[in-house]
Amino acid sequence: MPRSGQGRCGRPMIGSLRVAHRLARSWLVVVLALLGGAAVYAGSTSSLASLELEVEASANPWLQVFHDRNGAFREQRSSWHALDPDGQRRVLVRFPASEGRWLRFDLSAGGTAARLCPIRLRVDRQSLEFSADYVIRLERQLLSARWDDAGCLVVEAEPGTPDPFVVLEARPDLDWPSRSAARNMRWLQFIGMGLLVLAGWRALVVAMPARAPLRGTMEGGLSRLEAALPWIVLGLVLVAGSQHAWRSPPNYAPDEVAHLSKVSRIVSGHPFSNAEGEKLLPVRDMYGSLGRLLHHKDALDPVEVERLRDAPLACVREDIELPTSATPYFPHVYAPTAATYALGCGLGWSFGNFLDAARALNLLLAALLVFWAVRVAGPARWPIAVVAALPMTIAQFASVSADALTISLSLAAVGGLLGAAAGSRPLRSMFPWLLALALALALAKPGIPWVLGLAVLALPRCREQGLNCWKWLGFLVALPLVVHVAWTVLATGTAESIVRDHAQGNAELLLSQPGVFLGQWWNTFFSPYVLVLVEQAIGRLGWLDIPLPGWAYVLGIWMLVATLALRGEATPHSPGEVLIARAWSLALVLGSLAIIALPLFVYWTSPASPYVEGLQGRYFLPTLALLLAALSLRAPAPHRLLLGLGVLAALVVLNIVAVDQMLEAYYITGRRH
Repeated sequence: MPRSGQGRCGRPMIGSLRVAHRLARSWLVVVLALLGGAAVYAGSTSSLASLELEVEASANPWLQVFHDRNGAFREQRSSWHALDPDGQRRVLVRFPASEGRWLRFDLSAGGTAARLCPIRLRVDRQSLEFSADYVIRLERQLLSARWDDAGCLVVEAEPGTPDPFVVLEARPDLDWPSRSAARNMRWLQFIGMGLLVLAGWRALVVAMPARAPLRGTMEGGLSRLEAALPWIVLGLVLVAGSQHAWRSPPNYAPDEVAHLSKVSRIVSGHPFSNAEGEKLLPVRDMYGSLGRLLHHKDALDPVEVERLRDAPLACVREDIELPTSATPYFPHVYAPTAATYALGCGLGWSFGNFLDAARALNLLLAALLVFWAVRVAGPARWPIAVVAALPMTIAQFASVSADALTISLSLAAVGGLLGAAAGSRPLRSMFPWLLALALALALAKPGIPWVLGLAVLALPRCREQGLNCWKWLGFLVALPLVVHVAWTVLATGTAESIVRDHAQGNAELLLSQPGVFLGQWWNTFFSPYVLVLVEQAIGRLGWLDIPLPGWAYVLGIWMLVATLALRGEATPHSPGEVLIARAWSLALVLGSLAIIALPLFVYWTSPASPYVEGLQGRYFLPTLALLLAALSLRAPAPHRLLLGLGVLAALVVLNIVAVDQMLEAYYITGRRH
């Protein structure tokens, strides 16, 4: 009886404790959200400057605003604003408060005049007077730059000039935030964002009922979503890629003329040489004025673009010189485009017909490769899917560049080898496909086969399934490595020199002072500069002159962070094996950063540069996929379902924005970078 009484008294106490526990968890969410919001608000208001202008422009479709602490203006520290040439337009510029000392305003090429009237200028919570606190320091290609009686900056450009601008400097007696103060405020913002993310995560945990039926429903939904993920990625790549393939102008991809010159040599019967003294197909002539698209930033004339596209495909060989920078690449990455070119000549296609068909064929092959990669990648399916569906990746897939197949082959190898290591498929059934990928990558661009190092992770599965592990490594690692080195050495000397004059001593510098390269390498990948490469990997289209809006990059970065919680089904491997696999993957990531950066240091980078020059974000797309896979964790199933749906929604939004930016840049506003 006493025990029974104790039980009756204990039940209310236990119930009260449970209620208190739920209340504590709820209040924890509220406290985290309040602290995070306060930190973000304090950091943003203290570390930002805001300049709001009313702009009257004449024949100026856009205005570029630079800001810098020391007047060393860079494109990364600028913003572009579309204007109304026939009226007024309000422009709001936000930038770090420490960078408000120097301002620069660039008018459109060929623009005539503009009047910039300040509405509001605040720096670190203090209001400034535009005309009273800034002095005109430099004018370029301008007839005049002056302040009028209303405190507005009136700028008149010389007719037909390509880059008119005016530079302003703040009065030296103004108090500006130091770099360290600005850095502290940015850290405060990051901490606040982290607290908000943690609050959102805890809110999901608190709000997620523990009832079995709902949890079972969400787990079933997650299973169906992950089963459909390869098909979702296939559809997204094909739909978004078709917009890039069929709506972008000729010469959309970087060095497209050079890549098509390689196709000309293949079709002309010279797949492995420069074909000096031989007749070639004059592919460069078909591009007309678009052959120098990098240097012509104005909006394109649709009539001129259609005229070039409607011209007959160049099928008569001539004595002509073509770029040789793509000559060292093995012909297999150009085989689909070369076959399409030969077919187009046989059927009498126009240049536009050929481009549409060749881009579409590359897109289809790349989409099928990533479909297979996502399907067999096992726990790493989400990182492969997300990287394959980034706007930059899809734009490369839908091109006649060698990157269309090089990137897709690399992603397929990453997915296939990670899936083999996880045991998602029997190794005997995967081996022929992986061998084909290994040989294709062995003959691809220099350095690309680094991904084959992932074959080491499957050695435990080799032993479990009774395979010859030496044969596995020999055919998937050693043989491709020998083939790759042999082809790279054989192909050396067939390309035109891309060595900068000031970098010719870098090979000796690398041997005598390797610390110079290591310092530049560290500054490139372990400093804020890496965000430039991340933005390019997410999507900086065309010749890297079509950026996405700033918020799109923020969305893309948070999407990549969310992918870290989407590791797939748990594997029965021991914790030690999992730890070794993560460590080896991270070692390959670091190795790939060095392998890709080293040639550009030797041949392209100034020794005085703080960074390795010439790197582009798309070079690191396979690296990004492996990094996400190596760091990913397995969140509870309900959370993975919600995060997975959010990631897919973000990918759709990013690709819609990317296509819209591409069309606007080429046909409405012109490219501004």
